[in-house]
Amino acid sequence: MLPACIAVLALMIGAIALASHRVSLTALAGEIARLEARGDRAGAEALLSERALPKASATRERSGAVHCVTVTASPGRGPLAVIPVSGRSCAAITSGGPVASAEERPGTDDAGT
Repeated sequence: MLPACIAVLALMIGAIALASHRVSLTALAGEIARLEARGDRAGAEALLSERALPKASATRERSGAVHCVTVTASPGRGPLAVIPVSGRSCAAITSGGPVASAEERPGTDDAGT
């Protein structure tokens, strides 16, 4: 009985750790999306390197007047490190909006058409 309780407790703690990591990544994605939607790509990259884990990656997508960012990272060490967690957020593009390459905007060519 005691080993089963310990196993359930460990699973609950792991689930809480993953959920809190996802909330953090979603908040970070929101900040990055807002910065890039205003045209501040350098500030967004600095924020990503400052606040995210070393192996974090950000993917960007633009759909009309909305700029979306998805940040993906593993939650540190231990057995949970093999589970990638991601957070996604979008922001409306303002004047001067994001300067994205063609790779970051699926369905567009180099000319942006």
